[in-house]
Amino acid sequence: MRFEYCHYRGRGTRLLLWGQVAAGRAGCSIPCPKNRAKQLKENGISITSPHGNYQFNDLHITENVKDIEKVDLVILAVKGQHLQGTLSDLKVLVEKGAKVLPLLNGLEHVSILQDELGEEAVLGGSAFIIATLDEKGHVIHSNENHDLIYGPLHPSQKRFVMNSNRRPAQLS
Repeated sequence: MRFEYCHYRGRGTRLLLWGQVAAGRAGCSIPCPKNRAKQLKENGISITSPHGNYQFNDLHITENVKDIEKVDLVILAVKGQHLQGTLSDLKVLVEKGAKVLPLLNGLEHVSILQDELGEEAVLGGSAFIIATLDEKGHVIHSNENHDLIYGPLHPSQKRFVMNSNRRPAQLS
């Protein structure tokens, strides 16, 4: 099964995770605001990491999530204060069949997303990584940590998680 990913907003962590997905040759779309879209189109995504350096120039960038035709998984990596601003776009993507994997600090966002998008649309997960952006918007991964764990929060998600070619993680 080929998964189509969408990384929604966020900064260094989102792009580092995008790079890992792209390195695995999965399809990936990047919705982002106009200025960031321009920067990515001009510079691509460069990742400097203890685990290898990457440059991606062939990016699928959009300023409007309605332009994304197919998406299986949305990786949501935003600051908590920006969560409300993502909900209308996330609803569009969930209506197209996407599951949402939120990677925010804390747990408050899980119930907010489940209330807005439905319990079956929201997976559980956590990222252990330190990444920042330089002045060109390139990702600097500054330590050895780069773990992403995720798993189902609803019984209906077990098959989806298994089909993503990853072993489901036990989340506490």
